[in-house]
Amino acid sequence: MQNTEVRVITTLQMALFFGDWEEAEQQLRMGADANLPNSEGMTSLHVIGLAVHEWADTFFRIMAELHRRVKVNIPNKKGRTPLHLALANDNRKVAEALLRRHADPNFADHDGYTALHVICKRDKDQGLLKEFFKIVKEIPTSVRINARDKKGNTPLHLAAAGGSLILVELLLKNQADPNSRNKEGSTPLHLICKRRVNGGLVNQFFKVALDMDLEVRINAQDKRGNSPLHLALADRCCNEYMVRVLLTKDADPNVANEQGQTPLHLVCSRYHKDNTAYEFFNSCKFEKKPLEVDAKDKKGRTPLQLAVANLLMEEVNLLSNYGADPSKFVFPSEHDFRQALGYREDDDLSIKGDRVSRALQVLEILEERGYKVDRGDAMTIGKLFGVWGFLEIEEDPANVWCKDTEPTYSDFHSSDESIKKAAYMRWFYTTTREFFQKWRIHNLEPLRKKTIKKLYIHCL
Repeated sequence: MQNTEVRVITTLQMALFFGDWEEAEQQLRMGADANLPNSEGMTSLHVIGLAVHEWADTFFRIMAELHRRVKVNIPNKKGRTPLHLALANDNRKVAEALLRRHADPNFADHDGYTALHVICKRDKDQGLLKEFFKIVKEIPTSVRINARDKKGNTPLHLAAAGGSLILVELLLKNQADPNSRNKEGSTPLHLICKRRVNGGLVNQFFKVALDMDLEVRINAQDKRGNSPLHLALADRCCNEYMVRVLLTKDADPNVANEQGQTPLHLVCSRYHKDNTAYEFFNSCKFEKKPLEVDAKDKKGRTPLQLAVANLLMEEVNLLSNYGADPSKFVFPSEHDFRQALGYREDDDLSIKGDRVSRALQVLEILEERGYKVDRGDAMTIGKLFGVWGFLEIEEDPANVWCKDTEPTYSDFHSSDESIKKAAYMRWFYTTTREFFQKWRIHNLEPLRKKTIKKLYIHCL
């Protein structure tokens, strides 16, 4: 709906597009047909709606003086009426003039968008929706508040997906259905929970629904079986406040999606940058919601297996505190670890170091919690060290670190890349060798990554 879309073919449309009002009026009084469409199906009213100006009232006044009828609901080739274009361009005076002259707010374009869809798709709040509701009530005319586009989205779906608190509030106060589903089975709440860092919108959504005495089906599942809580937890940048609000509003922490994953499986499937895991467990405890900590997904994986495969120390601890049964725990395979963690040759040394550290700490936590780590489990971790290239460091530590002392914190964070790299290589060497000595793994050849070249770090 940009200005470049219009292809002007009449002198009248040319004058309107460029704001030459004198020429436009002269053309009208000379008998120019204002309803004549151009090659894109655009009439003069489309051009007025598109080219941000306020000549609509003058246009209608002149047409009334000339006793000529103006067709306000003619769609262009994309099915868009002048009202669609005026609203899409925030051309409020034109939109008001059209509505007061019987423009149909429920007319749908080829995408199924009505006037309300266009407003809510803008993803901006400049009072346009508020003005729209004010005008249609004054006229008055009926507006299909829950009209659906071709994807099954209502205006509330679009406002929710855009994250506009004010649009969502206005729509709910005008009887929008908070439980309407689109073709993916998603409710507006699903779309809110897909957004990053928007806990405030979730809270306001429930507050307005409560004020309007509207029931919100918080555990509704989309076509993939995901509840809003699943979606809130599906991103590593999810908002802990959003999770807390959902659980306080009676979200079910044990509902499973089509893959058999409960929200707890998702908590344990990825590293979260905030306190989401702690907030999830703490909110369940506070709300007295029992957690099925040993639930299996359709691949037979428990939350504890996923937490270990992703090297999530906090989650392993929390699961153990909440009663995860170590006797039911099956240690992840090398494939499980590699699938969960991924691997890139150019991963930063600090990332590799973090993985080594977390792997060893997870093993330690499991042992403390009653799981008997065996040599086979240790071999699996050893293979990961091989995949990550840690077994290819030159065996002579003198070639790695030439100082008399062990690497310090400042060495690991040195601006001198050679010092930093040497410090990490020394740490990798000593840490992995201590691990293999503990588990009496002496033949490292089967664990080595066969394609990686040996790493030689020259003496500083």
